[in-house]
Amino acid sequence: MPTTAEQLVMARHHRQAGDLLLAESYYRQVLQTDPGHPESLHFLGQLAYMKGDYDAAAALVRDALARAPEVAAWHADLGLAHQARGRAEEAATCYRQALRLNPDWADLHATLGGVLADMGRVDDAVRHCREAIRLRPDLPAGHNNLGNVLLRLGKTAEAAASYQQALRAKPDLAEAHNNLGNVWLEEGKIDDAVHCFRNALRLSPEYADAHKNLGLTLLKSGDFEAGFAYYERSVSISDRLKPKRFSQPEWDGRPLPGGTLLLHVEHGIGDTLLMIRYAPIIRRQGLRLILECQRSLIPLLSTCPGIEQLVARGESPLSFDVHAALFSLPRLLGTRVHNIPADVPYLFARDDLIRQWRDRLNGPARLKIGICWQGNPMPGVSEHRWFSLARFGTIARLPGVQLVSLQKGPGAEQLAACPFAVTQLGSDLDEANGAFMDTAAVMKDLDLVISPDTAVAHLAGAMGIPVWVLLTRVADWR
Repeated sequence: MPTTAEQLVMARHHRQAGDLLLAESYYRQVLQTDPGHPESLHFLGQLAYMKGDYDAAAALVRDALARAPEVAAWHADLGLAHQARGRAEEAATCYRQALRLNPDWADLHATLGGVLADMGRVDDAVRHCREAIRLRPDLPAGHNNLGNVLLRLGKTAEAAASYQQALRAKPDLAEAHNNLGNVWLEEGKIDDAVHCFRNALRLSPEYADAHKNLGLTLLKSGDFEAGFAYYERSVSISDRLKPKRFSQPEWDGRPLPGGTLLLHVEHGIGDTLLMIRYAPIIRRQGLRLILECQRSLIPLLSTCPGIEQLVARGESPLSFDVHAALFSLPRLLGTRVHNIPADVPYLFARDDLIRQWRDRLNGPARLKIGICWQGNPMPGVSEHRWFSLARFGTIARLPGVQLVSLQKGPGAEQLAACPFAVTQLGSDLDEANGAFMDTAAVMKDLDLVISPDTAVAHLAGAMGIPVWVLLTRVADWR
């Protein structure tokens, strides 16, 4: 029977030789006699990380650090596990601890910079990325992550220079090609963006973000067929890492008379309001339609023709034959620029709420304009498409105009210091009757809605209400 020391020697030997199965066997033997052996726990944590079991990886590496807190690399490994679990704050804490133990670790400065950028801590992110570059001027990750921060700050020229520097150091860095494509997209250089995304996919054919970005860019250019195909490819790659939700097959878009289709939402409220326009079309094909959607939207979406049953997201629907993501419908039904479904209205306000809000808004104004100026900030959603309430000042001063605020949540605080008159509908708007139910009723008494690209604009369009959508210079494809 080998001693613990001999088992450890064999474990290290097989680990260095790349035989991880044998190494694991010897490390587990070590743990039988020394359950808290830190090196063995760390190795098993690494194996768990490689297998995608990030919770187990974090627990094992944490246990190893309890016995050996001075190992910088193990703190970094724990950070990687937390990052994979979506716990950015915990990951950043681990990376900082590793850097306290090893301040000249250039790669880890770059990694921490990337995490901090995603958390919105741009000043700290820039500092760590620049430190990584100072320590290793040719470090691709340092330049790439610095570019990400600069792009977030809207400094597109500087971001492009950083990505190009990353590519000079590592021409086959697919991520930098993809990110440079995002710069050109911000600049409105569609052809250059497409070229970069294709380069990223040439280097990394299963790169989900590059598939998504190429798809959205082609949609922006009007190439719906290829655009939706690339976008769906990105979804299918990402879905491989998720547990399968349904045993029934995915719908292929062909008629299935008498069959039942479950549609499920995967994006935000605005996209749900935009895409539910397909429900009447599907119903006309003879399919019975169940919609799994945001719980708060059930009252509003129950007004859409063609939906037989609505269930809240996460609840078990009744039996169905096939399923599809709501956002997949344009591809499945062959949508092109010339045949975008535009049979409006397809969402409706309740008559009693229309009367109630009409009485509240009754006044001498000749022109009632509903206004919105900001959506809900979300990771990855450009805030450049929002603007301030002050932008409506010129319209507010026109004779006979009444501005009515449709703004809820972030941005509504601007009303407190507004220098011109805006009718406010109260904090209870849409609280008692369901999301957008009161807003829909208010819109029926308006002459016009003015909004950036938000759910408010999608709702107005769905109801056939005149709406002006204020767009950025390089607008989203929708």
